Amino acid sequence: MMTTLYKKPIIAAPVNDPGEVASLVEAGAGEVYCGFLPERWRQHYSSYDSLSRRQGIIANASNEETLVEIAREAQRTGVPASLALNVRYSEGMLPEVLDYAAIWKQAGGQSVLVSDLGLLLALQKEHLGLQRYLSILAPVFNSRALNFYKHFGISRIVLPRSLSLEEMRVLTQSSPNIDFEAMVLNDRCEYIDGFCSFYHGIAFPPGVSTFFNYHQEMAEQKPLVYTQDLSYAGHGCQLQFRSVRGTIRPEPHDDCHQPHCAACYIKRLAASGIGYLKIGGRGLPSDIKVKAVRFIARACQIAEQHSQASFSRQPVKELYREVYGRDCGENRCYYPGEQIREV
Repeated sequence: MMTTLYKKPIIAAPVNDPGEVASLVEAGAGEVYCGFLPERWRQHYSSYDSLSRRQGIIANASNEETLVEIAREAQRTGVPASLALNVRYSEGMLPEVLDYAAIWKQAGGQSVLVSDLGLLLALQKEHLGLQRYLSILAPVFNSRALNFYKHFGISRIVLPRSLSLEEMRVLTQSSPNIDFEAMVLNDRCEYIDGFCSFYHGIAFPPGVSTFFNYHQEMAEQKPLVYTQDLSYAGHGCQLQFRSVRGTIRPEPHDDCHQPHCAACYIKRLAASGIGYLKIGGRGLPSDIKVKAVRFIARACQIAEQHSQASFSRQPVKELYREVYGRDCGENRCYYPGEQIREV
């Protein structure tokens, strides 16, 4: 049993419009993060996962004025703001990415979420004064990876959901000078934590031949995936595939009204050394984001009101039902394997 004292984590909320910041902070967010996808970048590199890991302008600030206003509004409301520059870039892209980082810093942004080693090196060299947070897209699975990224001036790490709570605790205790963050709501796909683009397929130009075997099993509704399909332009999580756990089927496409989450485990996440709780969904409607922050803030209050020995997940489950109108389920839990070990 963990004996670490509970310290209330800080909620990191997604934003794509400056008008959302005050509402999210009022609901309980302690910081905000956003993406950026300006017209100049879209013309050069398209709007698909090219500047941050969320496609299209619906999930990103679409111009410099909006980006600056988000940073200033966060500063006005007294919360830090992070900019997601968290995909991989070619060498030719880096000068422009650094320009955006400099704009963010000048506007009052405090930090950037990064996964690209080239960008990490460039940020060290440029001395922009931005804190560097390691994105969940550069997953840290063990102490060697953690120690490696320390050399790049990382001050916070977003840990992948594939880690158990005990594995998180071991990592956090080994690095008391690093802050740690975990996803707690709205992100659904299991591949997003470091392997998203690898499994989601890459669209090849017309006329480029590719080879991929789809195999239709008896009684299966969709093809099974045995390898990466370089011609498939959709999302791999929409297909079925085989793994050591058997056939994996696509999950429902409704993240708004019955979201995947780890709200039951906030107390244990905090006891494992997690100081920040990330809510996904930069492209979701504003009211859904506010509802998400309020839900997680209330779950934090429930965790705070009980000791480790007396804490039960049931009140959080009841809260989920109250907020989202239906029961949560194991297939929507980030840490289903932890359910057999109640605190």
